[in-house]
Amino acid sequence: MQLATESKQKRIVDTSNAEARRAVAGVVRRMAPWRLDIAQMNAIVARPMRGAERTRCLSACTEIGKGVADARIMLIESLIDAPRKVLAHSRIADVERALDGVEADLRRLRVGIEQSSP
Repeated sequence: MQLATESKQKRIVDTSNAEARRAVAGVVRRMAPWRLDIAQMNAIVARPMRGAERTRCLSACTEIGKGVADARIMLIESLIDAPRKVLAHSRIADVERALDGVEADLRRLRVGIEQSSP
């Protein structure tokens, strides 16, 4: 009889991985274009820049910076009601580190743009 009662117990399914994926999906989607834009601008900075290029690159840096800030807000908003297990998921930490990396690349790019010859 014990087998019958054991098989009727409810299974507890861990959905934290799927919930973490959903929480970071929008942010992850936005990062690839930023990385590409930063890489392209790094190539432009490697050669002498004209005033219009410098202005365009600085403007693009500003837009990417705003996008990263918005992505952080989006991530926080998607996790507001998330259970503790989802908040501690490694996917969340990985996306936060990736955003930190984009910001660091952006800072280095800005320095390169500002130091490039006029």
